[in-house]
Amino acid sequence: MYLYWVRHGQTNINRDGKYQGAVDKEINEMGKQQAELLGRRLKNYISISCMPVI
Repeated sequence: MYLYWVRHGQTNINRDGKYQGAVDKEINEMGKQQAELLGRRLKNYISISCMPVI
């Protein structure tokens, strides 16, 4: 069994080295590319879970 921990894609805030905290910001173009790549890599896995911002 494999367990992978994945965070959100890049946002302008974390790209600039700023602390984002629990602020829900849109991912930028790089973040969208990262999400697309991750989706292709995980497409054959049985279960994927998502946690909300706490």
